[in-house]
Amino acid sequence: MIAFAEKVWLTLSPFQPQILAFAFTLAGTLIAYLLRARVKLIYGFANNSFHQLKADQGPVVVFCEKHYVQNAGKKPAEKVEIVFSCKPSEITVYPPRSFEQTDGPDGQMMLAIPYLSPGELVIIDTIHVNSRTAELRAVHCPENVGKRVEFWVQRKFGRLFNLFWIAMAFLGLFYAIQLLIALIATFAKAAS
Repeated sequence: MIAFAEKVWLTLSPFQPQILAFAFTLAGTLIAYLLRARVKLIYGFANNSFHQLKADQGPVVVFCEKHYVQNAGKKPAEKVEIVFSCKPSEITVYPPRSFEQTDGPDGQMMLAIPYLSPGELVIIDTIHVNSRTAELRAVHCPENVGKRVEFWVQRKFGRLFNLFWIAMAFLGLFYAIQLLIALIATFAKAAS
């Protein structure tokens, strides 16, 4: 297979500079496309709790849920719409901001947030009293449809532990770059 590739490369020797220029241009365009600033919405729920309270009128069932929405992209998200399966009894948005609440089809409730900065996290607390819970069905804006991600509680490690793993990641990155340079040098030597 390598011999065949070498034969093809030698056959194309008059066009090698143009082929390499095209390949580098294509690779640069792909990298620029992948690294461009864009909106990336993620959402999920962090925790929930169920409470059954005794009252004079009968038992009161209270269900609390904490949802989160984040713009993980590098571009601001505008006109973010959050769709719940039904309207909660009470809703709180943190950090405090202006939002618009509207009723949608099939008893759904839509929450519209005008602006979400890159990296910004919005936490939505919902309380349901004697009613079914509201599932967070969708998050979207004109530029992006949100992706549901699982939220896992993770232990926070000490600073020394984190610095060690960051150093290991950098050493691995440098090793990968060194390996890539060695491979390119080997292929360049074989091609000449």
